[in-house]
Amino acid sequence: MLMSERLGTRMHMRLAGSVLRRLSPLLRRQSFRLQSQMDIHPQSLWHNPDFVRETGGFFPPGGPCGRRVDWRSDGDSVRRDMLVLLLRDIEIRAIPGSMAELGVYKGETAALLHHFMPDRQLHLFDTFSGFDPQDASSEAAITSAPVAGGQFGVTSVD
Repeated sequence: MLMSERLGTRMHMRLAGSVLRRLSPLLRRQSFRLQSQMDIHPQSLWHNPDFVRETGGFFPPGGPCGRRVDWRSDGDSVRRDMLVLLLRDIEIRAIPGSMAELGVYKGETAALLHHFMPDRQLHLFDTFSGFDPQDASSEAAITSAPVAGGQFGVTSVD
């Protein structure tokens, strides 16, 4: 990475921090979502093409193996990208076995798993009724996070 690129990245980070510090008192009682990208993602503010060339980025070293990254989810992109990197690591290390997902909801993660590991057997488990109200209240008592009984219960893709 060139020195000017590093300075540009630092300036972006300082600017983002400054804006967030100024906005946080105004938004203290508001709900909002701040989304970012990992540094290996081409759309990231901190994208580092040299690191991607060295490591392969989202793909095993040596190229994409005929695959493309499937960005189908509009949810938590950092979580999705981390899962892609974990799947990449499983492939590089040639770790055998089936995969399972507990809590499938609408199947976006299952589709991602299948996309990157199409030859693996994938076991999907879901209640199709969301969180049990008793479990949700226990979780809320421990974490203070608002978790509702039945949350993730609407599993229709429509």
